[in-house]
Amino acid sequence: MKCSKCGYENLLKANYCYKCGNRFTQDEKDVAREKALIGKIEKAEEAKGKFDKIKDILTLSFITDNVYVKIALIILPLVISLLFGGGPKSNDITILNSDGYDIYYNTDTDEYFLDLSGESAQLKVSVPSDTMYIVFSYISPYGYTDVDSYELNENIVVQYQSSGKYELKAVTKTGDAYLTFCTV
Repeated sequence: MKCSKCGYENLLKANYCYKCGNRFTQDEKDVAREKALIGKIEKAEEAKGKFDKIKDILTLSFITDNVYVKIALIILPLVISLLFGGGPKSNDITILNSDGYDIYYNTDTDEYFLDLSGESAQLKVSVPSDTMYIVFSYISPYGYTDVDSYELNENIVVQYQSSGKYELKAVTKTGDAYLTFCTV
């Protein structure tokens, strides 16, 4: 800091001139600090702070950097997928795993194939919650149909058929659900 009386160059933190003893005013100290390197660095940091605030607003990082928001962004899609279509639908019939057969599904024909361990097996199915009874049909390749009705607590036995297909229909109060499968 330069003394206004004698022109001697003093340290920035000086309160008096080292040469003439002149007392420096606060305004003189502030002006000297602004002109010095430290003042320029402080101004640059202040400008960077303002820039960072604007950047945070534009990028919404003040919201997305919050740990609770991050957790919500992970959990919310999972909850939405479970509520609106994730997982098995309650209006579908599903064939459940069993030791008596292996299950295969053809996405092109929308058909299940059961590879039976023997000539017959007990069929395990999951049906909609409002199912009143199940209609189990075998449809031969020639159009012949064999139809049986089952209560929910009755066992359905599937016989091996080299051709034709089986159809399960869950009769419900709100609309029937269907599933088609073949045995191999």
